[in-house]
Amino acid sequence: MEKNNIIKSAISSIKTKTSVRMVLAVALAVALASNPFGGGKGGKGMDADSGAAYGADTSAIADHVIRVHLSSLGAPASINATVTGAYTVGGSGTAVSGAVTIAASGTSGISLTAGGTSYALGKDVLLKSPDMKVSSYISLGGRNYSGDLRVINKGGALKLVSHVDIETYVMGVVPYESGNSSSYMEALKAQAVAVRTFAHFFMNSRNRASQEHDIVNTTAAQVYNGYNSSYGNANAAVAATSCQILQTPSGGTVLTCYSAANGGYTEYPKSAGVTITNFPYLPYREDPYDLAYSLSHPEYSAALTIPKSLKVSDLKKKGAQPYAMLRSAMRSAGADPAKLPSKSKVSVKKIVLTHPRYDDNGSPRAYTGANFTLKIPKSGKKPARTITVKFGPYTDANGVSRPFLNDKLGLANKSKFSMLYLRGDSDSYLMASVRFGHSAGLSQVGAYQMATEGISYKGILNFYYLAGSETQLIAKDWPIDNGVVKGPAPVGDDPIPVIGTDRPPDEKKSVYPFKAKVKIDSGSLTVRSGPGNKYKKVGAIKNNHKITIKGAKGSWYRISYKGKKAYVAKRYVKKIK
Repeated sequence: MEKNNIIKSAISSIKTKTSVRMVLAVALAVALASNPFGGGKGGKGMDADSGAAYGADTSAIADHVIRVHLSSLGAPASINATVTGAYTVGGSGTAVSGAVTIAASGTSGISLTAGGTSYALGKDVLLKSPDMKVSSYISLGGRNYSGDLRVINKGGALKLVSHVDIETYVMGVVPYESGNSSSYMEALKAQAVAVRTFAHFFMNSRNRASQEHDIVNTTAAQVYNGYNSSYGNANAAVAATSCQILQTPSGGTVLTCYSAANGGYTEYPKSAGVTITNFPYLPYREDPYDLAYSLSHPEYSAALTIPKSLKVSDLKKKGAQPYAMLRSAMRSAGADPAKLPSKSKVSVKKIVLTHPRYDDNGSPRAYTGANFTLKIPKSGKKPARTITVKFGPYTDANGVSRPFLNDKLGLANKSKFSMLYLRGDSDSYLMASVRFGHSAGLSQVGAYQMATEGISYKGILNFYYLAGSETQLIAKDWPIDNGVVKGPAPVGDDPIPVIGTDRPPDEKKSVYPFKAKVKIDSGSLTVRSGPGNKYKKVGAIKNNHKITIKGAKGSWYRISYKGKKAYVAKRYVKKIK
């Protein structure tokens, strides 16, 4: 993405979350092994917790109501709450409002104190909302939770479960996962569909009658912090896609996992540790949108420029990278820069990434180390020679291999990024630590980038979940009326656009061709044979040089270079008006 200061609110939202969104636990993985495409009920899901029947007034849970364990509040012995709206206690009809205190009474009862009156209740209590609208809510821990609240005494500790309609739930997730910026409305819409589909997956991959909740409200699943009317853009994105979910062509449920940033490639969920099986709608593929955004924002990458020609005088004394790390490695390889002529140069002939984290069917990827091939100049009686210096991965406190750059660049969080990116330019290499999260499914920053490029939420869903082929976008006929959303938003007849690096996009003939100018800070703009950094470099274009743009594919423009079709990155090209 171009260097700018767009969507500060969205950036702050993602960067405060944990680096890896562990969307599934081992329990779900076991369920998926027996029911790999989520086609029916009965499988155990993440964080499942069996419980007794609710009682006569709570046994039937509507299909559009999701039960959220408010695990972020812990398991307190007592908790203070504020009730807004005409709530009642279970089926008794006893009204409660204002400030209340709910406490465990031993291990088999619950006491509720409101308005100076205390009520001795059973161990399983439901505070029932009058209408499930957002105007009625219970405030807990500074958050407003609409819908019903179930309180269960679990051995002297309270388990709090919010029963809320799915649209209010999605409104309580999207701003905390993807921010609230108007610059990224299509990304927020895509996130809304992903959040809703993710919730639907859990609601339909277990026997709900034998479970106390469907999902938790933390990063162990999705962050749910209740409805907040101040997040107008996020709420509008949810309303614009209300009741829309993805399903398989046969009508099965879809696991729409997502993470902050994938560093340029989505990952198979099995390789990422998300599930024990893969899904046809969660492919491994190049993601130029994520890469463009990640490389332009230090929140999502830590980059190092490595000149192809290094002055020995710099290698002798400079403390900055790459000089310090190469100096140490050269000493270990018997080519101490201190013994080389100060006016000579060391050439970086080649860099090869090593130590892949994943290797599926002979396809290694997600590299964490690197080998540098260096040409050492003549020194005294020693002739010029070529050596290879090697950098292995950094191993974090949990024994996980991380890019060696995390350590060499002195990152405050050396476990933040999980793989290396390498690009060869005309006179230097760019190496960066990238990938913030497990990287399976939707990339949140990739969706931001796509939104800025004018790609609709349907195009984003197509790219990350293969909507239109392996999945289908539909609108569920849920009876929603939460005071913000009333019923489902129609999907519409407009086709889901074809977006991606493996299929030709829709190129508007009225747009191309047009004149543009290369705008790059230093060096030259690399020209490649295809629309991605994996394609062969076929040349370079100097800064301010005028070119003709003939088409586009993802984040790359198609041009003619020396009479042949070639591609350049969009972010380094400016249209001439």
